[in-house]
Amino acid sequence: MKKNPIRIKKCDCGGDIYELNTQLGTMYQCKSCGEMYR
Repeated sequence: MKKNPIRIKKCDCGGDIYELNTQLGTMYQCKSCGEMYR
């Protein structure tokens, strides 16, 4: 089964940022440039 990430906002590069649930908690990553956010 493939998970569909939740689209929450736009990155500075213009890409979509998705929510990722990790062992460290909730992180956010841009699909275009790979930038990580907390």
